[in-house]
Amino acid sequence: DARVEEATSSYLNGLMELEVGESGFGNVKSGDAVKRPLRKEYQEKRAELAARIGTTLTGPEQQRAFQQRSTIADRQFDARLYRHTSEQTTVYKKQVFEGVIATERKQAALNWEQPGGVEMPLLRINNAIDLYAADNGLKDKEVVDNMKSIAATQVHSGVINMMLSKGYDKAAQVYYGGVKGKLTAEGVAVLAIKLDAASTDGAAIRGVDEIWLKLGPKSGNDPVAIADMEQAARDKYRDDPRLIRAMIGELRSRAT
Repeated sequence: DARVEEATSSYLNGLMELEVGESGFGNVKSGDAVKRPLRKEYQEKRAELAARIGTTLTGPEQQRAFQQRSTIADRQFDARLYRHTSEQTTVYKKQVFEGVIATERKQAALNWEQPGGVEMPLLRINNAIDLYAADNGLKDKEVVDNMKSIAATQVHSGVINMMLSKGYDKAAQVYYGGVKGKLTAEGVAVLAIKLDAASTDGAAIRGVDEIWLKLGPKSGNDPVAIADMEQAARDKYRDDPRLIRAMIGELRSRAT
């Protein structure tokens, strides 16, 4: 029957619009797909579409033929709708999980001087990892422990970076020594290089402060005895050429 064929085509096109159209469920992502009653919402829209198209048919034969064809399309539509909401639930949970990790990393970096300022974020991160692993069927303890190790490395790296940004290179070295055994091998390597450079810079600044206090100009009209101060640095730190170079650079920077 041509009218049944036309109605079926209209219905299939309408279902595609409900799925991939501008306001289709396929464009509802992540948290929006989880927080809205998406399945109920689009099943109701599907039912409304079927009822509207059904009114264009006359006679029980046409109605029955359309219902048979639309039933198959309904099952396929619902299967895609269920799959989409399931996939977006997984996406949303991962985004929430990653958001928790990122927030706790920032909290640790900001509050490292406070009692529990690092320990509490680490505890919350480990709990979040345990929940995420259970929710996603991750039963391999080695995999879960590796996730925690990576997260801990990120937390401790953030704390050390915050210390260094404030000029606390000595405190950062002490902190690193205390957490080194909890870091990934890559984290140890990266932080060791960064701390070594920061330690040299910090020592250079402190060393120059001392020399400048002794040999630097006492008033605005006094000459800057840069050669004497550079020699003082060489004499005092003769066994550390890298520190000497950093100090000479700092002295010349201050002298200009």
